Parts: sequence; C-alpha cells; structure tokens
Amino acid sequence: MEENEYEILINIINELYNKKEEELKKLPYHLNVISSAARGKDLKEIAHTMILADLLNSHKVQKSFLNYFFNLDIDKLEVKREERGPFGQPDIILYNNEKCIIIENKVNGAPEQYQQCGKYYLHARKKLGIIDDNSIYFLYINPTDRNLPSTKSLTIPYENELVTTRLGEHFIVKSFAYDIRKWLGQLYNEFTGANCVENDNDVFLISGIHQYIDYLDDKFKTNKRFDNMNKELEEYLNNNGYKTIDSLISLREQANDLITTVSNIINMKRFNENKSIIENIYKENEIKFKESLSNKEYKEYGIKWKENEDKDDKNIFCIETNLDDDKIFYGVKCRNEQLDPKIQYNIEKLIKKDNTKYLKYLNKTEHIYWHIYKYASSNTCKGIHDEFEEFVKIVINSDNSNSQND
Repeated sequence: MEENEYEILINIINELYNKKEEELKKLPYHLNVISSAARGKDLKEIAHTMILADLLNSHKVQKSFLNYFFNLDIDKLEVKREERGPFGQPDIILYNNEKCIIIENKVNGAPEQYQQCGKYYLHARKKLGIIDDNSIYFLYINPTDRNLPSTKSLTIPYENELVTTRLGEHFIVKSFAYDIRKWLGQLYNEFTGANCVENDNDVFLISGIHQYIDYLDDKFKTNKRFDNMNKELEEYLNNNGYKTIDSLISLREQANDLITTVSNIINMKRFNENKSIIENIYKENEIKFKESLSNKEYKEYGIKWKENEDKDDKNIFCIETNLDDDKIFYGVKCRNEQLDPKIQYNIEKLIKKDNTKYLKYLNKTEHIYWHIYKYASSNTCKGIHDEFEEFVKIVINSDNSNSQND
C-alpha cells in the first residue's frame, strides 16, 4: 500500500470507530461480567484460549465439541493449553494415545506465522509418537470468515508439503463469530433443556457458557441490539464509495495489510528489546561470554559461554533470541549430535526430571542440535544471567545437585 492509501484507510477507521462509539452510547444498559473484568476492552487471544480450554475440560462440553466439529465420539481427551514443544506452542491440543486435535485460535485476527500450522502438525505427530495422518485433526478458527491460512503458514518444515494436503478433511477452518457461537448456543440449549442440570456445578458452567455467548455477540456485534448501529456504519461506508461487496472486500484486505504491518513492527520491537538485553548481558560479563550469533538478515542474535567450549563445538552454552520467537532462551547446542558423555548424561536427567521446562530441538536446515533449551522466566539482564549461570552449573556439575533429587 502507498503512504496516501494508509492515510485514507486510517481516516476511515477513525470515522467508523467514532460513529460506532456514538451508537453504542444509545444502547440500553447491559452487563457482561467478562467485559467488566476486561474493563470494556477486547479480551486478548490468550484469554479466549483459556476460556475455550477450560470449557473443554468438562466431559459434557468436550463430547459436544468433538461431535459438532469433527463428528467424533470419544470418551475423553486430555486438554493442554499452550504446551511448548520443539515445534512451537499450539493454543490448545486435545489428545490420547490414538488421537490428537490441534486448535489454533485467531479470534483477534493475529497475523500468520511462518510455517505455523506446519509446525503444529509436527507437534501433533510427535505427541502421538507415530506418523498417522488419520489420527490428527486440526481446527483453525478465524474471527469472522472461513478462509484457509496461506501456504506460508500451512507449509510443513523440512518436508515442503502443505498440512491441508496431508490432513485433507481433517483440517477444518471455522469462525468464532458464527461457528463457535452457534455451537455454544446449541450447547447452552442442551444444558438448559428438561432435566439436564445434574449437579450444582452445572449451574455455574451454564452461566459461564451464557456469558461467553453474550461476550462474543458483543465483540462481533451480531446481536439484534446492534442492528441500528450496523446500519449506520453501512450507510457511512456506502457514502464513501464502499457500496459493493467487492469494494468492501478490498477495504478489508487493506485493513488486514495495515494490521500485518503493525504486527511486524511490534515483532521487530520485541526482537530488538530482547537483543538489547542479551547485548547488555554480554557487555556486563565479557570475561564470561563472546558473541556467537549475529544474523541481521534473519534477525537472530546470541552469545555463548567461553568456559567449557571446545574446538569441535561439542559443548556450546548459549543465550539467544530471534524474530520468530518473542522470548529469550538458553541451552546447549552443537554442530554434531554428540556431546561430552557427562554433559549428555546430566542433560538427559534434567529432561527426564522436568520435560515441561527443558526441551530438545533439532534445526536440520542449519545442522544445529539443541540438546536442551529453556525459555527464560526473567526479563531482566541480571535475572536471565543468574538463571543461565545456575543452568550451566547444574548441567556441568549435576552429580551432587541432581543425585539429591533423583
């Protein structure tokens, strides 16, 4: 988009926002506890993920969900929210020994990430421990439409094939505004039917479903009480040359382009902030560290611990960040699969002890093996440095410290 097109688009957005606010003030008093808790602002994507995951922990809700979206009749699946793994962090996964369902939540229209769906497909495959596409399902939830994600997101890392090709009808795209809302409405009716409330806890579950339905109606302005407001906004767009469906689609594409641009700026700022933190760790501790990774093209930066490295790059303790990951992480990597036997043994003990904190990852394209890594829990130079130093001590000298905890 040209600069003047951005200016026109931003003016239209501002006018629409002001008109919407004027119309909202005319509506009668309405209370939604979710909106109140969010102080009238849109819930973040993670909040929707938490609500959906919590609902799916109910056996009745999960059974309805699996039947509605996948035509599956399964007794009970385990529910995990934002489980980090070697191939990213899916919003929600449901699984047992035979089935794995990935749910990707785009309720606020977050931009696609490079090979995001492809990575989550590999996550599901690793979760099952087998390569069986008939056992994997994928639900991708847009805000209001059912458009497939792009090939950028659908491409499977290392395999140059699309998830949709692999999964076929098992890859489903739905919307929050209509599909999730419709399922929740049906679920609410099932719960409130004759003799459906089995215990006191069901009353709170029903109330929660009802409030979330009302919140989604408010978010997407699909309730009848918003009819007058929607007509006013439509009239404004008509008067400004957006009368046809094609012109409105073009406007939406421009708006999405603007959102992507802003999101890219946010991601770059986060990367620069993380890079600055690692640079400061390096400056304050030059006697311990040296730069090991500085790739301006791919936006990667890292430092490595001087002590204990060897000529064969077998034992490299690193602190790194990159544009694809909005956090700082540290761990042990090398350019071959073999580590010092003692360090390898200590790493295996750490992973076995707490595999939710410590992960393995293999970047085949660069021939770099992350034998173990962890996302930093602190966001300060001192905090990350102290975490890393403690990690190094455990990995190198864990005979005493770990034997006490075995």
